[in-house]
Amino acid sequence: SNRHSVRSTTLAPEEVLFRRKSAPERFAEFDVYMAHERNLPDGGRESLPDSDLVKAVHSYASHFYFDQKRSADFQVGTRNIDERSMDETALLAFGILLEEAGREILGTKGDMVFTEGLDISSDAEPAPEAHPMAVNGLVHSVSDSSVRPPVSVGFTDLGSWKRPQKRRKMTDLEDA
Repeated sequence: SNRHSVRSTTLAPEEVLFRRKSAPERFAEFDVYMAHERNLPDGGRESLPDSDLVKAVHSYASHFYFDQKRSADFQVGTRNIDERSMDETALLAFGILLEEAGREILGTKGDMVFTEGLDISSDAEPAPEAHPMAVNGLVHSVSDSSVRPPVSVGFTDLGSWKRPQKRRKMTDLEDA
């Protein structure tokens, strides 16, 4: 009995949408599903999240919600809300949030991935004292730590990357 489960496969949204019984016919010049390519500048490449990212989030969410125990009651107060699904708007919003978080962490060019962390430990120095500083006629309190450049932390600082020196094997002259 070599049966393959169909439930573990994730269908693309257009496969589900256009295989329904009452699905609209698709015409290349008026394709509803690919309207973003006609109506958005650059086909939506700058304003919409990456397609592979959205597909990965969709796959993860569909498997996650399938594995959750579903209850038939979707009542939240007087409203009928299914809080265990992601529609297309939620997928797009989540994709945009993930891309923005990635840009913030990695920088706009992605070169921040090659930088080292900063040592922000407070045990190295006593608490900084605040000093007033005038900028454009306004007085601001600036701490010493914001004036000093942050200390870079790398593997060479700790010396842990180096192997300890090998000990020479000494032969005992009496054993020889």
